[in-house]
Amino acid sequence: MGVSLPGGGGKRGLDFEINLVPFIDLLSCLISFLLVTAVWTQLGRIDLTQPPPSNQPAELPPEEPKKVKILVDKAGYYIHIPTEAAPRRIAIGSDGTYKPWELEDALAKMRKADPEITRVSLSAEDDSKYKQLITVLDICQSLGLKDLSMVEPDSMREVTGAGGVPVAPPTP
Repeated sequence: MGVSLPGGGGKRGLDFEINLVPFIDLLSCLISFLLVTAVWTQLGRIDLTQPPPSNQPAELPPEEPKKVKILVDKAGYYIHIPTEAAPRRIAIGSDGTYKPWELEDALAKMRKADPEITRVSLSAEDDSKYKQLITVLDICQSLGLKDLSMVEPDSMREVTGAGGVPVAPPTP
């Protein structure tokens, strides 16, 4: 593209050419650079409309409620009370009968010590008797432990330890 300017006062006219292709390339690069950097300036900006910090401590997330874990199997009951350090085992008697009164005593003491505990996770091994499971449910209902849930025996391994071996020694 060329431009021709007439000369004035007897001078010759000026002819010169402006090459526009490099000029357009330069402008497109500058525009793209400005668009990219405009986004980063938005991200780095400080929001001055935030409320000032308060002197009150931040609220902690609510603590998960304490839960009693009971496992019923052919050897007896395994019970993990959150106020006790280790789970305990209530073994079956020498005649092969379960001892639900010991379970009821342990849960009653727990309720007296901490009445806020109302959740129970109950689990039963495949070889346990249905009657024993119902007995545990009845004991929990009578003591006011209303939030009962059934879980898989595998999720109760933390109560009994690896391979079903009790973590704490059996109660006498």
